[in-house]
Amino acid sequence: MKKIILLIFALLVLLSCKKTQSQVFNESEKKLPAFNSQGELIFEVIREYLGPYPRAIHLMDSLLVLHHERPVEYWISIFNTNGKHKKSLYRKGRGPEEFVGVSSSGFVDGKFWMYDFQNNIIVIIPDLFSNPLSMFKYDVEIPGLVIKLIDESSFVVLGFGTGTRSRFDRYNFKENKVTTGYGDINTLKNFIRITSGEHNYPLMMEKTTFSSFFSVKPDRTKLVAAYYYFDALEIYNATGELKVCLRGPTDKYPKLEVYHEGSGSGKITPRNTKVGYGQVVSTDNYIYALYSGQNIFEHGFSAKNLFVFDWNGNPIKKFKLSHPIETFCVDEKNNIIYSLTSDTGQLVKVNFDLE
Repeated sequence: MKKIILLIFALLVLLSCKKTQSQVFNESEKKLPAFNSQGELIFEVIREYLGPYPRAIHLMDSLLVLHHERPVEYWISIFNTNGKHKKSLYRKGRGPEEFVGVSSSGFVDGKFWMYDFQNNIIVIIPDLFSNPLSMFKYDVEIPGLVIKLIDESSFVVLGFGTGTRSRFDRYNFKENKVTTGYGDINTLKNFIRITSGEHNYPLMMEKTTFSSFFSVKPDRTKLVAAYYYFDALEIYNATGELKVCLRGPTDKYPKLEVYHEGSGSGKITPRNTKVGYGQVVSTDNYIYALYSGQNIFEHGFSAKNLFVFDWNGNPIKKFKLSHPIETFCVDEKNNIIYSLTSDTGQLVKVNFDLE
């Protein structure tokens, strides 16, 4: 009897190992090495913040630009680094200088940009602080939600509406064409379970499974992607070639399900699903990536871990944060991180070092 039990146990272990081996996120992946340096960051309060939680925080000319996710009135608020409010800009609406659904923003070559996904337009403002109403608007022909502008004619998008098999696409909005693809989505079958019907789920459904935060290196030579449902971080070069894929620290896999109902389909996220990476911010020197590892329904994308990598994928330092955060910006010149705490809603800062 004992022999039978041992044989059954061995078979179960073998099957478990085989299943784990088949769940490869990327053929080039390697295990995340240990961080040789670790530290704790204790935030200092700059000011209480009563506005809506920002989707993004940008730093330019010693000013903090907060892009609100669900604005009551304005999409953009500007503060100095001491917390003094300078101005709020761009009302939510359909007027000449108003916008309906600003889902992405940032700075490229000192110029501020916004993407209104509901109106499908890119807006570029050459001088946000002195002349914020002087702007250039460009129509975008493909649907998208989160983008990163690369220059004044192209951006990278999680390719929901591009029709390609790439995880990300570089799209020239002036010429209306995809110029570069990053990664592929052919590994989807390893990570989901089909609850009914055939395996003919829509292309968009596949791409949402690989949703991620991503950032373009300021010199435009590389792209980093940090995935929601997988603890995977990828680095691509400008031509779309994968250079690094790191898995860890927990090698988690999602238990996502796709269902079919009539002619439609959808994705089920189980209640015990945990988030891998949160927001990622990049400079010419380093990649700063929030890591959660917590339940998505309880904590959203807030995180209390910050991982720092160089652009070769080498782990530089791991920080434990005194408060959970969802978005942040980095002043590398002065070694300061600015953020808004998820639990107390305060605008905060902290000095850091990478030694």
